[in-house]
Amino acid sequence: METLLKGFTLTEKHKSESAAETVKLAKKFAARLKENDVVALSGQLGAGKTHFIKGIASFFGADGKSVISPTFNIMKEYYGITMKIYHFDLYRLESHKELERIGFRDYTSDEGAICVAEWPEKVMQIAGIYDHVVKISHKGGDKREILFYERKGGKKQ
Repeated sequence: METLLKGFTLTEKHKSESAAETVKLAKKFAARLKENDVVALSGQLGAGKTHFIKGIASFFGADGKSVISPTFNIMKEYYGITMKIYHFDLYRLESHKELERIGFRDYTSDEGAICVAEWPEKVMQIAGIYDHVVKISHKGGDKREILFYERKGGKKQ
């Protein structure tokens, strides 16, 4: 995780006590996203990453209820009113070459879209592409800590 956060600054720290609160925080976070932003979403299994993406999708007018983890598909698309959301799950990938084969770079440059990648630690070769990092940690029961990081200077490598 430390390598992923190189070049990023912690900008916000939040606590969530429920899935609904996590969705609400994600909507707040989504307000800062702009076309072609790429978000790294880190957190252990069951941390609430999918709920976080439900909030992002809802903010842009997509049906948050349709958001599911793309573990076996690698990528899911959600169409909002104001933005498309490409939701990647990198957990099962062995290398960045697999991402390149499915056109990851094309998705990250699609006009009118943002990309959110779960398990960014699995494919560190692309760490320079992220604009934002969100880290979700279990804190017991339904409690979560959610940290927002922004790229220093706002520029990708």
